[in-house]
Amino acid sequence: MPVALSGRVPVIVSTENGPIKPGDYLTTSTIPGVAMKATKGGSIIGTAMAVFDSEEVGLTLVFVKNGSVGVDLPTDRSADTNISDQVTKIFSDLFKNALEFFGNIIFHADVTFLGRPTFNKDTAGHALIKQGASEVSIDFGKEYATQPVVNISVNLTGETNQDELPRFAVYELSTKGFKIKLSKTAAFDLNFSWIALAGSEDNISTSISVTQLATPVPTPEISPSPTATESADIINPN
Repeated sequence: MPVALSGRVPVIVSTENGPIKPGDYLTTSTIPGVAMKATKGGSIIGTAMAVFDSEEVGLTLVFVKNGSVGVDLPTDRSADTNISDQVTKIFSDLFKNALEFFGNIIFHADVTFLGRPTFNKDTAGHALIKQGASEVSIDFGKEYATQPVVNISVNLTGETNQDELPRFAVYELSTKGFKIKLSKTAAFDLNFSWIALAGSEDNISTSISVTQLATPVPTPEISPSPTATESADIINPN
């Protein structure tokens, strides 16, 4: 599937048409999947943003923008198709290796990771509360735009007396960090794992207030008092 990009991207280039300087237009070279400096009008894949003068094939930063310079696009579309295939090959080879983006990236659809994603130290980490302590502070290196959602869990090793394991919770959560606090001082070292994720805006769900209704008191029933009756004398015939 063809890949179309616009922006600053590392591109595989060669000096087949001479050293590359910032501002030079780049086009496809005779090597499949490799770009070179454009020296005449025609289709281009973008503009160089850095110097590249190595005799070997390598990477340089390019502002990618497909188009043409100097002349109108040719009426023979087969030439364009060949250039499009080579541009696709360049990006296909590029995405097989490490890729760096230097600005904000927006995906307009779901994203699936086939490998294991690795995040920075503000997104996940570990925290240790040593024996005799009751809290630990986690400070983000870069402040979040909105308050992140933080999940924590305790990592237990070996045999642990559950009665000695205190309750724990997240305290003083803000865009700059948070604290993990225990309900009592730790009887032994406790190692926690945490993850912090932030959305594009605050999403807060609030419970519905329920009015406490008074419990109805049943009306007592008055029973009539028993009437005294005279007992008959029983004569023992004996």
